[in-house]
Amino acid sequence: MRSFESSIIGYEGPRRRVLVVDDTETNRTLLADFLSGLGFEMQLASDGVQGMAQALAFKPDLILMDLEMPVLSGPLAIRQLRDLPEFEGVSVIGLSASATEAAREAFLGAGANAFLAQPISFAKLLAEIGPMLGLTWTHSRATTQAMVSVDAADPLIVPPVEEIDELVQLARLGNMRRIHERADHLVANSATYRPFAEQLHRLADQFQTRAIVELLVRCRQEQSEP
Repeated sequence: MRSFESSIIGYEGPRRRVLVVDDTETNRTLLADFLSGLGFEMQLASDGVQGMAQALAFKPDLILMDLEMPVLSGPLAIRQLRDLPEFEGVSVIGLSASATEAAREAFLGAGANAFLAQPISFAKLLAEIGPMLGLTWTHSRATTQAMVSVDAADPLIVPPVEEIDELVQLARLGNMRRIHERADHLVANSATYRPFAEQLHRLADQFQTRAIVELLVRCRQEQSEP
């Protein structure tokens, strides 16, 4: 089985600061979990006004800003920050569940550097963050073959197709936190899934998105074989 390209596990140089401003706790937690795992120092805010205060105190290198929030919307908060000399050069990425041209224009017109639709693709997020912050990413090389090799005398027990399909979607979104949760849930339901869950945990720990998808597709194909 072929090996996969290396995955990002961090970056070189001094620790960078990221502020996430989003009124949805799940969105804030998901981004914080992912980026803190790569070495970023995180700060969170639940609305535009709180985000302004956190930006002034935290002095972030990057701000991830939601579109629609109570008290003060994302674009208005960005405009106010851009009026402050110390935030003229700070990188800002606008986020919205509304992947429309109007949402994109609202952010870019307010002074954001880029726009991403939610749910966030972590691959796209890192593709934006790298050049914005001038980062040199560090990588961990791992092959699917090393991760999925199974002793023929101890076959890998895999969950139903519906569960595999859900895991595939999570992997394609780069949602490693949810993959860990689903793996734990499988083991809680049946200890026979433990070897399968452990492989998911190992791959998710290294953000091996493509390797996870390959593992799941292989398992699904084997299930369909007579």
